[in-house]
Amino acid sequence: MVHLPIHLAREAAIAGPVHYRWMYPIESYLGDLKDYVRNPSKPEGSIAEGYIVDECMSFCSLYLKDTETRRNRFGRNTDAGGREVLGGLSIFGVGGRSLGKGDGEVVLLDEKELNLAHACVLHNCTEVQTLLDKHIEDAKARRGKRVTLKNAEQAARAGFGKWFEDYVKGLNV
Repeated sequence: MVHLPIHLAREAAIAGPVHYRWMYPIESYLGDLKDYVRNPSKPEGSIAEGYIVDECMSFCSLYLKDTETRRNRFGRNTDAGGREVLGGLSIFGVGGRSLGKGDGEVVLLDEKELNLAHACVLHNCTEVQTLLDKHIEDAKARRGKRVTLKNAEQAARAGFGKWFEDYVKGLNV
């Protein structure tokens, strides 16, 4: 087993990446073709007919509205049909659920993770985007002579959460 890494590297250097010589996609496609066979005495006719039927149905399904097909079906882990939020923020309109066991275990975030999650929510909310742009422009205008525009923008993005908190507290609602 010790010699295996040496031979694998040599084989990769000679033959190239493994996915170009991997047989699984071809075997899978041949299995699909074998599924088309209805009449074992004339398999080539059955395969051709089944393939044409499959292609025709795939083409026609593009023009069928309000019909679930494999082209417009949601994925396994997709939350179908986002909830609309009336009068709320767009970031809360997207529902989510955990993947996996989901035993209801409470996870406590440390300060760094909490700040990252807070920044992620603020930076992905379209209603806050104008304020973020305003804050970045103000930071670029206030920058010193030795601070580049890129560094000023990074500092503005990093401090946006605190600035936004102060901005909201200062509003007279």
